Amino acid sequence: MTHALRRTVLRPHAGPAELAAIVALYAIYELGRGFGDATLQAAQANTARIVELEQSLGVFFEGAVQSWASGIPSLPTFLGLAYVSLHLGATGATMVADAIRAAVGEP
Repeated sequence: MTHALRRTVLRPHAGPAELAAIVALYAIYELGRGFGDATLQAAQANTARIVELEQSLGVFFEGAVQSWASGIPSLPTFLGLAYVSLHLGATGATMVADAIRAAVGEP
């Protein structure tokens, strides 16, 4: 990375610019998830390995939680939407709050 590019990337930016960068990087991440070895078979194999590891460690409780959650109408959909909106919203709000604090000189 050149010195000028590094300086530009690493310097503090305004909250909205940083938020836009986070949203853009998240969009690129989501697009990238569809490439490479993103097949149903690969996902199932990865899941099986993770479940096997969790079971061997005695920490596999996901099946019981999923069964419970599936019994409540619309809960899985609500939780999925809440995850995405809170994840991006909380990240954005924290970035804006940090920018405001920096602008008024607070640590």
